[in-house]
Amino acid sequence: MSPRCAGAPLLLLVLSACQAGRDARDPAPGQTCLSLLEARGIAYDPVLDTRMEHPTGHPEIDCAIPEQILLRPVLHQVFFRLSGDPAPRHFRTSCAMALRLDEMAALLARQGILEVVHAGSYNCRAVAETSALSLHATAMAFDVLGVMTRSGEGYSVLRDWSGSSEGSLWLHRFAEQLYEERLFNVVLTPEQDAAHRSHLHLDLTPGAHYLSRKRGWVLPLFASAGALALLAMIALLRKKRRAGAK
Repeated sequence: MSPRCAGAPLLLLVLSACQAGRDARDPAPGQTCLSLLEARGIAYDPVLDTRMEHPTGHPEIDCAIPEQILLRPVLHQVFFRLSGDPAPRHFRTSCAMALRLDEMAALLARQGILEVVHAGSYNCRAVAETSALSLHATAMAFDVLGVMTRSGEGYSVLRDWSGSSEGSLWLHRFAEQLYEERLFNVVLTPEQDAAHRSHLHLDLTPGAHYLSRKRGWVLPLFASAGALALLAMIALLRKKRRAGAK
């Protein structure tokens, strides 16, 4: 089993979610993720407060971020601004996610994007209606609410995803690019469910390769068996919780 798989938080629930071998984007043997950040010139600051946090209602579960950093909010001249903030600022994430965000920023810069409006990466919480950790709890996920172009046009997932406007076409194409270029393992769009109507959820679920499209919640045939097992496990937990509430 690769080190990437061994550190995956969901392995406690679904060991088969990891595939053998090393992701091409992972650091080479003998190279740390942080050294790769530095080699790419990705600016970050250390996290000074490293006290362990726990999801609400689950004091027995730890939200442990692998190689956590405070990522500076400018990558390839694309600004990352937390929704509601007047200006971009550092945000807490994992080193692995920072590497992918850097690649995404390079893609966006080529398309004339100036700013990404986001809902953050780290959030110590469990998946809704389960005791399983969300990938946000380990900063292996990131939520995009919208973007601003260098010409001043704003595209919002909540407002523009549906329909045939320029913003809608751009957002759909962007989600497809993230999926096709495997910048992230999972890309959840408003087609997924009501909980994702306002954002694109991007995460690094080990072994997965999935994009939610209009045709429904169907994983591609080449998605790992582990990813399918994970989905089945979450569905079973939700069913048991509903049954227990009756």
